[in-house]
Amino acid sequence: MIGENEDARGMITMSGSIMEVQNALVEEMYTSNSRTGYLLISYADPGENDMINIELLQLNIGWETILINQFGDNISLCSITKGTYVNATFSTMMTRSIPPSQTPTG
Repeated sequence: MIGENEDARGMITMSGSIMEVQNALVEEMYTSNSRTGYLLISYADPGENDMINIELLQLNIGWETILINQFGDNISLCSITKGTYVNATFSTMMTRSIPPSQTPTG
């Protein structure tokens, strides 16, 4: 169980052109059709003097994006709600928007 002053958000790791974040917090979810839209996630980013910065990242969800639950079953975007923790794998190709925006890889 996570204590009141503890944050379970994970950090981004990189392997080649693929990035991965474990335990990213869903800050916002948008979809108009349950299959495409975006997730706005937050993750921990180590800063100076042992500080932990919380960063935002928008993940664009398209028709080709694969969404699965912890059991490996396919799910729709609308089943992911604000406040849940997700793991995401995505490309290093980012837009220059604020917050940065990416399309997850499958």
